[in-house]
Amino acid sequence: MKPFCLIPSLLVAAALAACSTPAPPAPSPAPAAPVAPTPSPSLAPPAPVAAAPVAVAPVAADPLSAVRQAQERLNQLGYAAGTADGLVGPKTRAALRRFQQEKGLKVTGVLDAATADKLNAR
Repeated sequence: MKPFCLIPSLLVAAALAACSTPAPPAPSPAPAAPVAPTPSPSLAPPAPVAAAPVAVAPVAADPLSAVRQAQERLNQLGYAAGTADGLVGPKTRAALRRFQQEKGLKVTGVLDAATADKLNAR
């Protein structure tokens, strides 16, 4: 063979080899690790709050008897709550409001724990 013919033949062979040899596949990117969401301060759950203890008045468990006891005590103290029947009517509400006002309590006309405490204090 002639030396001049060999070089073009080698170039053709190299070019064919380069075209026919598949290129190695590009590495696929690694999957991204899942990112845990960072809670926003405005979306964070509120911190638990301890409830303040509730004062329970030493009155009967039955609401009717509790009202009846309050009516009896209001009548004893001169507040004219009407008949001690356990029902809160206009006379009982008016007596409770007067009592609450004179004792410096929140004036509601309702027999709450603070009012019952004051009524039961001697």
